[in-house]
Amino acid sequence: MNPEKAVSHKAAGFCEKTQTLRRLRHAENSLLKGQDWQIMPKMSTHKEGNNTLWSDRWNLFCDASINLRYYRKREWFFDKCEKTCNLIALMGGSAVIGNLTKHSLLVGTLIALAGAAPLVFDLSGQRTLFRNLISKIMEVLCDIECHNNLDNITTDWIEQTKRKMNSIEACE
Repeated sequence: MNPEKAVSHKAAGFCEKTQTLRRLRHAENSLLKGQDWQIMPKMSTHKEGNNTLWSDRWNLFCDASINLRYYRKREWFFDKCEKTCNLIALMGGSAVIGNLTKHSLLVGTLIALAGAAPLVFDLSGQRTLFRNLISKIMEVLCDIECHNNLDNITTDWIEQTKRKMNSIEACE
């Protein structure tokens, strides 16, 4: 990167968390595309006595990454279900209006079911719920990634992060 651009980025107010969030999104997109790219933690130069804190941090990071992938897949699923129901209702409606089918009763029932499914199962609400969970878990991941030195990691911080993740999972 050009040093002048680096200075301009800092002058524009890009903080470390924003850059970390971008790295996490890049890693996630790479994984979704099938590339084998992973954010590896920076090992600290401290003594071996604090390895439990580091392994706890790494376990939190792995759990949050798994939750992120799960929430992304659930959001995708509900989005596709809603779009499929809307497509069926639209195509069926045009078939009935245009008298393109001899089975109007069957097509009419299919249209009614396809139109009612998003309302009954609240597909858009579920999609929105998982979108909100994604943003919350991304904040937790960003916080975990910013704590990449043993000087920043304490047992209180680990417990606080576990409570955040549990509250996010409880929202599901």
